[in-house]
Amino acid sequence: MARRDIDGEWESIIGSIPIDHPIGKVAYDRWDLSIFDHTYDGHVATYLPRPALTKTGRVAKKQPKKPQKQPYAYWKAQCAFRGLSPKGTIVQLQERLEGHETDPMSEEFRVLEEQAKMDFRAKNNQVVEDEWEQGMSDEQKMSTDLRRYLVETFPPGATSPEAVVIQGDASSGQRWAVGVQNLARDLGLMARIVEVTPDPDEFEAADRRWVVVGPKKARVATNAREEILAEEQQQSLSASSEECEDWDVTGTYKISCPYMEEQWAHVIEDQDLTLTVYRTNSPKGPQMYAKYDFVVTSGVFRFERHRKDTAEPVVLSQDDNKKRKRDQESEDERESDDEGEGSGIIYGDYYGRAESSEPSRSPTPEAFYFGDIPQPSADYRTWNFRWRGRDTGTNEIQLLSDEEPHEIKWYGPQVKMLKGTFGGSFIADCSFTGVKIGTGAELDDIDIAEEWASLNEHNHTLESRW
Repeated sequence: MARRDIDGEWESIIGSIPIDHPIGKVAYDRWDLSIFDHTYDGHVATYLPRPALTKTGRVAKKQPKKPQKQPYAYWKAQCAFRGLSPKGTIVQLQERLEGHETDPMSEEFRVLEEQAKMDFRAKNNQVVEDEWEQGMSDEQKMSTDLRRYLVETFPPGATSPEAVVIQGDASSGQRWAVGVQNLARDLGLMARIVEVTPDPDEFEAADRRWVVVGPKKARVATNAREEILAEEQQQSLSASSEECEDWDVTGTYKISCPYMEEQWAHVIEDQDLTLTVYRTNSPKGPQMYAKYDFVVTSGVFRFERHRKDTAEPVVLSQDDNKKRKRDQESEDERESDDEGEGSGIIYGDYYGRAESSEPSRSPTPEAFYFGDIPQPSADYRTWNFRWRGRDTGTNEIQLLSDEEPHEIKWYGPQVKMLKGTFGGSFIADCSFTGVKIGTGAELDDIDIAEEWASLNEHNHTLESRW
């Protein structure tokens, strides 16, 4: 959907237009003329190979760094733009450009570019016009060309709707609202700004401003009140629906972390930061995990039972523990026959760092089993987690990263977004946000509890010896 830019022109939505020319491939994309997919470059001298000479005119032994290479089509285009022949090898084209590096675009192509600009504008405007007449909703028309929408909706002397509501989003501040109000008044219409206070639990909680516009002051005021009441009712209904059931937070989220993306920009570049959340059930209660890949570090999250979960931990008998060891090798723990003697007591510290140097998996701490609150919901949005992982640059296990809890808050009921905190080891405390890009997540053959247990001091010591 196109919008008008600051010059009042439609944004480009047709890409580029081809131009017939005997030289070959020529096109225009609203901003520039291109020949062989390359535009005019006034700094072509930067890429010309020129050996450094001594005072006597000989080629010096020490040469500067070679300029960045450019493709054959680039050299052909630069010659053509300057009215030079585009035929020959790269070396011949480069030699031909000597002395012409700063030449402007030839008159032929300058005139061609001006004509192409007008042709492009006409074709682009026609496509936008077709969309306006055939495919745009009222909301899209408001966003595309508000002035035209208001003129067509409230033509002078015609029977018009009593009022329309122009809704802003979280980024639409007071300046936007005043601008819409002034535009409406310039057209002889009445306008009133309405401030809508959102649910404080919304992902982006910010006051939104709407503008009610119409030909009659009384009806504008009435519609403004109706819109506020309707919005409040909708929020109430949404809240009620959120409270009806638990939320499915499993799935993959694309993560944004400004701190990491700035601190390690050269490493992250265009790579995605991801977080995949899983849930699993065991005889001692549900558990929730996550595998994370933040490019500079990757590993495992384990979520703790909610602080309002007061259910007593499930205590398994010795027979239950034996059966689980035989039949559930891929389950999230491997408890020995004599551990705790059926009492459910965990040896080692609270978060599974075993006291012995035994490299096998340590038991799952009670904090990671859920009771009466098995998963996030409208009433229980925020959950603590602890993480273990590796520095992906060195592949080194990050010790003690799980000493401090962090948290994630989900936003429902469709659970499309989350906010969280992270930090520890070589990463300063920071925050991140996530948008769900994949629903559901099956454990399959991924044994996250095993991976969690392997990221321990014993293995760190073993790996550091090699």
